[in-house]
Amino acid sequence: MTFVSNAVRGVIDGFDRQRVRATLRTALAALVALVLANALGIDSPGWAAMTVFLVSQPTRGLLKARSFYRVAGTVVGALVGAGLIVVTGGSPSWLVLSLAAWLGLCCWAGNLARPLQAYGYMLSGYTAGIVALLSLSHHGSVAHLAFDRVEGVLLGALVAVLANGLLTPRSGTLARLDSVPLLVSQTLGWAARVIADGPTPALIAEEQARVRQMADIEFGLDEAAFGSLRKRRRMVQVRRVFSALLALATATRTVVGHLDRLESDAALRTWRDDLDHGLRAVQAALDAGQAASAALAPLRQLVATAPANSRLAVALAELETALDAMLHDVSAGAVRNDDSFTLHPHRDWVGARQAAFRTVLAVLLVGGVWVATGWHYGPYMVLGTAVFLPLFSTMETPSALMRNVALGSIAGVSMAVLFTWLVLPYVHSEIALLAAVGAVLAIGALALAHRTTVPYALDYCMGFLLVLHPSWPVHTTLDDSIGGAQAMALGLTAAWLAFRYIAPVDPAQRLRALVRHIVGDIESMARSRTRLPEWKWRARMHHRILRLVARTNDAQSSQVVGDGMAALQVGHAVLRLQSLLRADDTPFDVRTSIRGAIHAMARVSHHPNNAVAALQEAARQIVMAATASNGTSLHDVPRGHDADLLRDAAASLMAHRTFFALAARAKREDAQLGDRVRA
Repeated sequence: MTFVSNAVRGVIDGFDRQRVRATLRTALAALVALVLANALGIDSPGWAAMTVFLVSQPTRGLLKARSFYRVAGTVVGALVGAGLIVVTGGSPSWLVLSLAAWLGLCCWAGNLARPLQAYGYMLSGYTAGIVALLSLSHHGSVAHLAFDRVEGVLLGALVAVLANGLLTPRSGTLARLDSVPLLVSQTLGWAARVIADGPTPALIAEEQARVRQMADIEFGLDEAAFGSLRKRRRMVQVRRVFSALLALATATRTVVGHLDRLESDAALRTWRDDLDHGLRAVQAALDAGQAASAALAPLRQLVATAPANSRLAVALAELETALDAMLHDVSAGAVRNDDSFTLHPHRDWVGARQAAFRTVLAVLLVGGVWVATGWHYGPYMVLGTAVFLPLFSTMETPSALMRNVALGSIAGVSMAVLFTWLVLPYVHSEIALLAAVGAVLAIGALALAHRTTVPYALDYCMGFLLVLHPSWPVHTTLDDSIGGAQAMALGLTAAWLAFRYIAPVDPAQRLRALVRHIVGDIESMARSRTRLPEWKWRARMHHRILRLVARTNDAQSSQVVGDGMAALQVGHAVLRLQSLLRADDTPFDVRTSIRGAIHAMARVSHHPNNAVAALQEAARQIVMAATASNGTSLHDVPRGHDADLLRDAAASLMAHRTFFALAARAKREDAQLGDRVRA
C-alpha cells in the first residue's frame, strides 16, 4: 500500500501546476476550434484543433510569431500544392519528383533563415505535400481542399490567439533588456580595470561571463520584437550596442599591450590615466541613471583626446554612438529610425545544403516505394516523411528528437485506432463525438504538463487528430484508421532513418560549421583583392560569435569566448595588413613581408603555425622600418601600433590554433558531403 501511495504521489508531484492550467486551456481551445470547424463545414476540422496545439507557446511573442508564420506558410504551401496537382496532372511519379524538389527548396531556405522565419518556410513545404498528396484520395476539387486547409489553420490560429493571447506571459527577453545599460556599465568598468591592472585571469573570466550574457539575450531578440516596429528598432539598437561592446573588448586587449610597451611615453601615460578615470565616470553615470548627454560626456572627451591610430578610440566612438541612440530612446520613450547599423546574420550554408539533400533523397526513396507498390495508403506514408523532415531539419539533435516524436506519434495513432474501434460505434451525435474527443485531448493536455511525458505529448495529440479525422458525420472506418496509422508510422520511421544515416547532423557538427564560417571569413578576406567593408565583416563576425557562445553550455563557453575574441583579433590584423599593402608610404621590405602574411592567412586553418610566423615576421619588418625612421612613441611612429596589432594577433592565433585548425576539419567534412551529393 505504501508503494502505491508513493507512486501516486510521485506522479502528482511530476505535474507543473501552473502549466496544467495553460495546457488544459489549450486543449479546451482546440476543442472549441473543432466545434467551430464542424459548424463552418470544414472537411477536415482536425487541422483547426492541431493548429491550436502547434501555435500555443509559453510566451506572447512566440504565440504571435508562430500564428503568423503558420498562416503565411499554410497559404503559400496550399497554393503550391494545388499548383503541383495541376502541373503534374495527378501523376504519382511526377508528383513525388516535384514535391521532393519543393521540399528541398523550403528546407534549404529555412536553414538559412532566422529561427522564426524558418517555421514559415517549413510550413509552406509540408503544407504543399498535405494538399497535393491528400488530393489524390479527395473527392472534391483540389482548390476546395487547399482552401479547406487554409480555412482550418486560420480558424485554429485565431482561436489560439484569442484563448491564450492575454493570459500568456510576455517574453522574458523584454524584461532582460532593462539590464542592457547595466551590462554596458559593467563592461566599461571591466575595460577600466584591464587598462589599470592588465588582463588578469579574474578579468578574463568576467569578460567571458559578459559575452555569455549578451549571447543569451541576443538569441531571444527576434521573438521579443515580433509584431512591433518600435520593438524591432530597439532590438537593432541593442544588437548595435552588443557589437560595439565586443569591439571594445577586443580593442582593449590589443591597446593595453601597446600602452604597456610604450610606458615611457608621457602623453600616453596621461591618456591612459584619463581613460581609466573616464570609463569609470561613464560607468557611474550609467549606474546613476543620468541623462544620455551627461552620461556620455566623459566618453566623448576620451574619443576627442585619443592618440592617432588607436583602435580603442575607434571602438569607444562606436560605443558612444550606439549608447546615445539607445539611451535617448529609453529616456524619450520613442525609437529613432536609425538605419546606420545593419545586421548581417550568420547563414548556415553547409547545414542548408545537407537539409535539402537529405529531404530530397528521402522523399524520392519513400515516394518510389509508394509508386512501385501502388499502396492505397502510400500518400500518407510519403506525407509522414514530408512533414517531419522539414520540421526537424533546423534542430540541434533531430535524430534524438525523432525518438520522442516516434513514441508520441505511435501512442497517438494507436489511440486513434482504439477510438475508432471501441468508441465511434457508440457515438450517435456530434455532441457525443466532441465530448469523447475532448476527453482524449484532455489526457494529452495533462501529459503536456508532466515532466515525464511532456516530450511525447504534443505528437500524441497530433497523431490522434491526424488519423482520426474527427468530423460529423463520422467518415472514418477502422480499416482507414489502421491503414493510416501504419502509413504514418512507416513515414515517420523513414524520416528518422534519414536523419540518422543521410547527412547526419549533431550539435558538434553545427558548432564546427560555425567555426568554419568564422575562420572562412578571415581566409576569404585574405584571398580577396577587394577589401570587404570592416563594418560588414564585424557585424557578421560578432553575430556568429554570439551564436557560437549560445550553442555551448556554461562549461564550454569560457573556451569558446576566448576562441571568438582571438578570431576577432586575427581578423582585424588581416584588415590592417590589407590597408598597409595599399598604402603608398609602406616600404618595399615591409610590403613583401605583408604579402607573405596575407598569403599565409589565406590558409590559416590548414597551417596556423605558418600564419603565426608570417605575422611575427611582418611585425618585425614594421619595427625595423620604424626604428630606421628614429620613432620612439605612438605619435612619432605611425606604424608602431600596427606592429603591436600583428604581434598580439600572432599570440592569440598561437594560443587558439586548435580553434582555427578545427575549421579545416569542417571543410573536409563538407567536401565529403559534396562528393556524396555528386555521386
